[in-house]
Amino acid sequence: MSELQVSLCIAAKGYDEALVRCLKCAAGQTALEHAEILVCSPVNRQEMQGQLQQVVDECPSLKEHLRILQDERNLGVSSARNKLLEEAKGKYIAFSDADDTFEADYLERMIHAAEDNAADMVTGSTKMIYTSGVKHVNKEVTKNIHDYIDGLLRGNYQGWLHGKLFLRNVIEENHIRFHEDINMCEDLIFVVEVLTKADIIESEPAAVYRYDLLNDNSLSKVITSKKAAEVLKADSELMKLVGNDYKEAMDVRFAISKMWIIASADVISRDFLRIYREKKLYHLKKLPATSRLFLFLCDREASILVGWIVKIVNGHMKESRKNAATG
Repeated sequence: MSELQVSLCIAAKGYDEALVRCLKCAAGQTALEHAEILVCSPVNRQEMQGQLQQVVDECPSLKEHLRILQDERNLGVSSARNKLLEEAKGKYIAFSDADDTFEADYLERMIHAAEDNAADMVTGSTKMIYTSGVKHVNKEVTKNIHDYIDGLLRGNYQGWLHGKLFLRNVIEENHIRFHEDINMCEDLIFVVEVLTKADIIESEPAAVYRYDLLNDNSLSKVITSKKAAEVLKADSELMKLVGNDYKEAMDVRFAISKMWIIASADVISRDFLRIYREKKLYHLKKLPATSRLFLFLCDREASILVGWIVKIVNGHMKESRKNAATG
């Protein structure tokens, strides 16, 4: 194994206990001697170094592996990640959210899977941590790139960055970066673009990333008309990447994955509803009956009513899960 195998890239809003927990987890990685840990935030670099000094003191192994970067433009998580990509020097790139953790052998397993199979991308598995329990996802994914892209677009696999390892040469040689003007589904766009340039992908279900949803404040909680428009823009970018080869998968993606927007939105984008009606996606045979009914009602301009119904149902479900977790 060469000296610097992986750059673990962490975009952070600033210093908090969650970031400290994440860095302590990084310090305990069995592959730490072959890794660099990069943290990028809008906070002044010297200030962040001072705040993290206690972590370094508690975990001396971090000292020679941790680098602090400042995202001077402060345009959001995408600009921070682009800064991380510019500074990363490892053969492979791994991303982590600042409030997540991973098993001690996570990076080692991912690196070995990539090296043993000459893979351009490796997918690990993810444990999603809820107050009501743990859900283990992405344990088994196809190694066929076409089928994997198709599965991502249909929502069969998760398109997030974490739980994946990328060969940096593929990213750099194809000038792949995050879209800084899109704040919804920007990670999926990045993953799909890498896949369109990849030759070999590998799956390593034993490499486990832990995605913390205990204090989830994600964008999906509050959907505005602007954010709905960004989803449409993200879909447009995805279509540019995958073309007509994945038309049905894109239709299914639009039909299923956008229902939460209507259910969550305070203000529904008229453009969003117009596209729903123009596509008439309720005819798709592979959709569940409930999804087809939802889309049919959208076509009849009853989507806002349906959205309120879904909100009420979701509220009852959340309350039930909360009671089950505390009971």
